[in-house]
Amino acid sequence: MKHSYVLTYDLKTGAPLQWTEKVSDEEIAAAARAASESGWGVIACDEMPIKHVEIVVGDQKYPVVQVDTEAVKRSALARIDRGVGEELARHITPGMDETYREKLDEARSHKKRGAKTPLLAAEAKAKGRSVPEIAADVLARADACRAIRHRLEDARQTAKAIVREADNLIDVVEAETTDWAALAAEQGV
Repeated sequence: MKHSYVLTYDLKTGAPLQWTEKVSDEEIAAAARAASESGWGVIACDEMPIKHVEIVVGDQKYPVVQVDTEAVKRSALARIDRGVGEELARHITPGMDETYREKLDEARSHKKRGAKTPLLAAEAKAKGRSVPEIAADVLARADACRAIRHRLEDARQTAKAIVREADNLIDVVEAETTDWAALAAEQGV
């Protein structure tokens, strides 16, 4: 089970309120539910979201605790990448990737004289359809999947740019919590 740090912040101002060390995903979800009822927000971090620094006032040094904005941003960037990766994996498994690539190659070349289409032929036989029909289906599905990948990549890059430029926790959280499944579903696949 993966553990993370949790930083609780004010939803209106983005000001940090407290942090909790090494909690499980289930505990993070429970904290998020409780926080939202009280006007707080919660962000999970893969590394310590707090740093100890000294401020100087006159000739005196005072220890203070600050949000480690860069740690929070690194965590958010990694979570964005994981979220997109998980959504893409719902549409094609790594093990089937090569098979689908071969089918796509066959579909693109099936009209060429002497083209070999063993994967398309096997599917056509199993479904009682023709190789050209299966090839058309494969090409249509490839176009739809390409559109999903493009939509997700555009949203991923946009979210990461927002995180990099963010100067408050609210913007980081909004970018990190993009609904990747909803974006893919907009494509209708």
